Amino acid sequence: MAAAGGERLKKWMGMAGLLLAGALCLFFVSGLMRSGGSASAAREERLLSNPGADGNALRLMGYLKETEGKGILSGQYCDDGYGKNELAVIERETGRKPAIAGFDLIRYSPSLAELGQQSQAVEWAMEEAADGAIITMCWHWNPPARYLTGDWNNGARIENTTIDLDAIMNGEDEEGYDLLRKDMDAIAAQLARLRDQGIPVIWRPLHEASGGWFWWGNCSPQSYIKLYRLMYGYFTETWELDNLIWLWNGQDADWYPGDDVVDLIGEDIYEDPHVYRSYAPEYEKAVTEYTDAGKPAVLSELGTILSPQGAMEEGAYWGFFCLWSGYTVCNPQNPSEYSEQYTSREALKAVYQSPEVITRDELPAW
Repeated sequence: MAAAGGERLKKWMGMAGLLLAGALCLFFVSGLMRSGGSASAAREERLLSNPGADGNALRLMGYLKETEGKGILSGQYCDDGYGKNELAVIERETGRKPAIAGFDLIRYSPSLAELGQQSQAVEWAMEEAADGAIITMCWHWNPPARYLTGDWNNGARIENTTIDLDAIMNGEDEEGYDLLRKDMDAIAAQLARLRDQGIPVIWRPLHEASGGWFWWGNCSPQSYIKLYRLMYGYFTETWELDNLIWLWNGQDADWYPGDDVVDLIGEDIYEDPHVYRSYAPEYEKAVTEYTDAGKPAVLSELGTILSPQGAMEEGAYWGFFCLWSGYTVCNPQNPSEYSEQYTSREALKAVYQSPEVITRDELPAW
């Protein structure tokens, strides 16, 4: 125990030094821009794609950049139906909390809100941020009601909707374009609540597009890119959501929307149960196939836990990992119980106590 504590103390002191270095870098860049330094130098030093990114987002991105290759942040998604039991189960099993808490904004989709669906995702994000967590969010975008034909609660999947993104983005379906903008307004309003509380968000929209199972991927890559860039501009310029760090998760180079609208690159991987890998081949893909801009790579969704020691040894310098919500860690019949269906208790505990993994107690005070 003393040896483990010593390793964690050394790691904590190292992380504190890294955060200070990131802050100094940020100070230098802002000073350069204020003093009329070269525009090209400022662009090279810019931490985020959004030139108006607020200080909270910049501090978080600085931390992510400085810890890259030195430690992997732990993360866990939560599902509305599980009542944050995922986080409670992780803490009970490992004695530590995930550094990152993830939430899905699906129930804020107007087509579900109109049916009376409610979500506590934003309130929960505020609670976890107050406890020191980093927040990440995705959106299983339930399409507008006129396009829903199957399971309304799972409208993001192509078997449950008739939405044609190609027709919307090429101007054939003007009403659809307006409806998507209204949906984006609903979600932007929720993200603005976090902005107003000073909470930065690692925002992962339109994920897994190249897989083709969600409606925003059931189209040409060009239409997807138009939608991604539309959202980026609308959220950044109209809504001034300067607290967002944009995590692209399209998983194919043809679907990459451009360096100017991407901050992080994510890979979602669902391995067989009880297979714990470094995901080194996927890391190589993430850092070489989409762009040469040096965007940090993360494991934005996992079905089973990774091997952090293997990742570091093999040069897979993932910025963080997030286990998916619900069934990946909780017993669906009793959500307060841990489920070993995908990751054993032993493997989970080993990861959370690994010197390569950063848990919430090791994060700096934001």
